[in-house]
Amino acid sequence: MSSNLDVSLSSASHDIHKKVQTRFSYYVIGSKGTFGKRIGDRIQIVRLLYDMKNDRAVVECRIVVEDGTLMSDTRQLDMVDEKNTLHSGCAAYLLDMITALPFVLLGSVNENESVIKKTKFAMASFAPSQCLNVIHSGIAPLQLKIITETVTNIQNTLHVRGEIWDIDRNVLVSYANQIKVMPRKPPSAAIKLGLKL
Repeated sequence: MSSNLDVSLSSASHDIHKKVQTRFSYYVIGSKGTFGKRIGDRIQIVRLLYDMKNDRAVVECRIVVEDGTLMSDTRQLDMVDEKNTLHSGCAAYLLDMITALPFVLLGSVNENESVIKKTKFAMASFAPSQCLNVIHSGIAPLQLKIITETVTNIQNTLHVRGEIWDIDRNVLVSYANQIKVMPRKPPSAAIKLGLKL
């Protein structure tokens, strides 16, 4: 993945864009007072691209302040370290949150798909994280571009990659690969018999 998005993908409509931002804010970031809520609310979705045939989604975000402008280094001390650059723990939180976005997008544009397929992507953003591998490759100010996209989708295992870019220098600052595993559903026969698996 690079800082330039694949323009061959379909661009989400305004209605889908609004729906994804709302679902992301409510279901992924959480309600007032929950961990990281103040930082999570600064994630603004800029572009949503998808390819439904191949279950592929790419999302671009920015970090903004309350008035919608790009964040500067000096205004949000809860995101920086003693060098006034993005804290590595904050970067990990951002990457953890935004890697849910491709599934929120696919679940939203799949409204006309089968119930099974739609439910899979809708549930994927809440699926347990088996692994979140974060790599820091450089320091960053807070003028950032964040990109996330699906990598593989095999049965109940979903692999997503997220990247944080320094806008001014166009340099990759941090990236993460997250693997989510959907909970296994018990066979219908076992449910009928009241068996616990």
